[in-house]
Amino acid sequence: MHMKNSNEKDVSIIVVNYNTCELTKQCIDSIYNKTEGISFEVIVVDNDSTDGSVESLSKDSRIKFIESGNNLGFGRANNLGLDKANGKYVFFLNSDTLLLNNAVKYFVDFAENNQGLPIGGLGCQLVNGDYEPTHSCSMFPTIFETFKYEMKDHVATVLYKQKPNRNSCMYKASPFGYYEVDYVTGADLFVSRAVLNLYGTFDPDFFMYYEETEMQFRWRKSGLKQYVIDGPRIVHLEQKSTVRSNNFAREQRDTKSRILYFKKTEHAVNYYLYRLLLLMFRIHYLVKPSLSFRQKKDFIKLLLS
Repeated sequence: MHMKNSNEKDVSIIVVNYNTCELTKQCIDSIYNKTEGISFEVIVVDNDSTDGSVESLSKDSRIKFIESGNNLGFGRANNLGLDKANGKYVFFLNSDTLLLNNAVKYFVDFAENNQGLPIGGLGCQLVNGDYEPTHSCSMFPTIFETFKYEMKDHVATVLYKQKPNRNSCMYKASPFGYYEVDYVTGADLFVSRAVLNLYGTFDPDFFMYYEETEMQFRWRKSGLKQYVIDGPRIVHLEQKSTVRSNNFAREQRDTKSRILYFKKTEHAVNYYLYRLLLLMFRIHYLVKPSLSFRQKKDFIKLLLS
């Protein structure tokens, strides 16, 4: 039986902030406005923001505020927050989310009432700013799936069409109130501290993207499973200011992290096959008129590294 010490909370909610001060404040307000019936703490890790976040958020007495000193990326910043966490459970929550109901308690109740399930991570079906289902979970990336995407991306680029979208909201109803998925998006990942202690936290080799996927892949290898549950209602704004199709820096980070993901999770033969395919289908970037010479040079360096 788990014995709670005097300082332990039911949940530690960890939010990483990087130049999203206003969004983070709205997120914190929604947590305090909607969460009841459990004890919790909010830990905000600031990744060396330059938008006045430190001056503003450090004054909020409701939160534990941590300055990283550098931009550590998503996973390492969350790990830093974990060092200060006192919760039986941990809820990794994006700064661009808003709780619409008592979502955190739904997660706690599900975990407490379903201890017979091999629970790794929990999430819910997120909605976007228009309250439509949005990316909340997915299957683990595979070489074959990536091959199909790279082909579509190559054709779209050659024909000057919009890039295909990797993500799917995978929305489905479940008569049981939950369903199993490969991984839950890091925007709302709920997990017990015991799982993190036993099976590992975010791999610090990742800067951004695929860190939550690789972490849950390790949990799955250890026999744990991820579930999306009914009940919690959370908006994920997904930082609408980001134009994904034209954001080369984001795409470069995504590619770098995907390469790292396959290096850590695939057999060496499959990994090097992926690297070859990537080189074949991304070589057209060298003639993209929208990219500078330096961008092309950096990208080809990434493909050949």
